[in-house]
Amino acid sequence: MSDEKTQETIPFWLAVGITAILFLPVTIFLGPFNLPLWVSFIVWAEYFVYGAKLQSAWRFIVLAFPAGSAICTLGFMASFLLAGAVPALAGPSGSAMWGMWVGFGAAVCVLVYIMKFVKVFANGSLAYFNGMTMTIAVFFTGSFPYAADKGTSVVAHLAVACLWTIVAGLFGLFLGWFNVAITFPRKVSPKVEAKLAI
Repeated sequence: MSDEKTQETIPFWLAVGITAILFLPVTIFLGPFNLPLWVSFIVWAEYFVYGAKLQSAWRFIVLAFPAGSAICTLGFMASFLLAGAVPALAGPSGSAMWGMWVGFGAAVCVLVYIMKFVKVFANGSLAYFNGMTMTIAVFFTGSFPYAADKGTSVVAHLAVACLWTIVAGLFGLFLGWFNVAITFPRKVSPKVEAKLAI
């Protein structure tokens, strides 16, 4: 029946609260494998921007978000490799700043240019750019496994940070789906809806 509407069994505000607290342990009790849940929460919000339905949101979050993360990671890998190979690009205090201007700057240009040819990146630009920004945040805050391992190369750290950002992003997709699922939406006719409103 085309005149049927959806009614939540559990109110949305309560479902959001339940979702938020239920998954806090994954950012507290997993030690070095703690998920940066703030990344997941950002992608959870993207889920609603993309229609709050798995069939409309998944392609942006599963395709565009990881692509943004991967391109950003390649840019930073190039930055640090350049700074290591060309001392003039090392920047102040060995920060690789000048290398970042070249490597990461080029990666951002590529990231944007590709949007002309890949529709899912253009239409999913929020997820695409969040993949980039969340990777930067995860890397520079050390919110990934083995971040404290000083013996590992910066390129390896970047690869793990990228992977961990993508895992956290995909978990955010799950949070969005779960949040809607636990409202237990049901279809009601306009007559029933009017009675519920009384």
